[in-house]
Amino acid sequence: VTVAERRDSPFSDSDAETVVFPGIERGFSKERKVLAKGLGPFPQIFDVNDDGDLDIAGAGFFGERPGYSWLENKNGDFIRNDIDNEAGPSIQFWLSREILPGKLVGLGSNHANPVRTPDGPDARFSMFIAPDDPDARDQPWEEVVLIDDFEPENRSGQLSPGVFGFGDV
Repeated sequence: VTVAERRDSPFSDSDAETVVFPGIERGFSKERKVLAKGLGPFPQIFDVNDDGDLDIAGAGFFGERPGYSWLENKNGDFIRNDIDNEAGPSIQFWLSREILPGKLVGLGSNHANPVRTPDGPDARFSMFIAPDDPDARDQPWEEVVLIDDFEPENRSGQLSPGVFGFGDV
């Protein structure tokens, strides 16, 4: 599973599609299958709604609804559910059951420049807490802003925050 992002120029529309290259006897098919519109770099395969099948979660930078979303696997059809589309264009989203015991949370890093674009979204790194009821996870999740004092340089192409990692330090 990967995401194909497209933007021909800074002045053109952008698009993103989550795609899969199906496995074959030796390797993977060269024929891609589009699963859904949206998402972006670093898609994560994860059972978001605890129904026993694998869904896909991630951040989205390009397309109509950037932010954080997950694609619910409904018998091989993937339905988009927005976790938060107020964050604006985003670079990474990662789910974990280990950060807050007993809770499913997502860490999200949007990709903004509030210095260059004061009317745009704040640059922030947030934790999103999923509803305890798996059937309610198709609704927006509670956001806890962890860091929001990013000040990237006031020039084109400078966005923050960026990608991240986490572990048991």
